[in-house]
Amino acid sequence: DRLPTVLAADAPSPALLTTSCRNVVVETVKPCEDAQNAMIVRLYECEGSHTAPLPCTRFAVTAAHQCDMAENAQFSVDLTNLAPFKPFEVRTVKIEY
Repeated sequence: DRLPTVLAADAPSPALLTTSCRNVVVETVKPCEDAQNAMIVRLYECEGSHTAPLPCTRFAVTAAHQCDMAENAQFSVDLTNLAPFKPFEVRTVKIEY
């Protein structure tokens, strides 16, 4: 029941996930290997400044967890109120939908 959607070659492709700050880059979005209905997102701050981004998704989020680089969940996070990023910080977040 979850068939892929076919778009015209010139159709705009909206981003699955964006942030409110230009200096926080969504580097990776991939399916979670140990859970269904979840994805792993890797974000990093690219300008060497402290900033508090607001991730914007195009889907309903049921839970989010900050992970280590091996993608093991460490603690729950609220995507609407992320702790500020430190300069050049990389974060891995597991988002459940």
